[in-house]
Amino acid sequence: MVSYGAGNATATYPLLNIEAAVLLLLMLVPFVGFCVMVGMNWSVKSKGVLGAVIWSVGILSAISMVLGFCGWSAAANIPVVGPIINSFSPVTHMLVIINPYERVHSMMAEPIPGRWNLMMGASLAAVGYSVMVYILLLNIVRNFDQTVRQLSGNG
Repeated sequence: MVSYGAGNATATYPLLNIEAAVLLLLMLVPFVGFCVMVGMNWSVKSKGVLGAVIWSVGILSAISMVLGFCGWSAAANIPVVGPIINSFSPVTHMLVIINPYERVHSMMAEPIPGRWNLMMGASLAAVGYSVMVYILLLNIVRNFDQTVRQLSGNG
């Protein structure tokens, strides 16, 4: 338990909620799948391994940084939508679910709706990344023959 106070008023809350591990896994597994699909997509399209890795890491870093900065600010300032936006970046999502009472807007006043917002955000992030994985996989399968022909010089 952690005591948090300003002046004479203090509040005691748990440092880690019970559902924190489930929330992290719910979002992290589809995000890792998304990373794999982006890597596979660039691996099929490029002739060299180094080019594929550089493009994959660059794209995933840019996506994570933009979503992370926007989500971190949104979780602190926007009451309901903030935790949902924050859930799309794995680093800031982890930091928020470890101690949501200090990072989520109005979590101290209403902890139960705040915890439901975190659950809904992790679920929406999982669905969003799963849909992106499926779309990227369909794109790889649909264009595989044509891409291989182009890379071999026969297309």
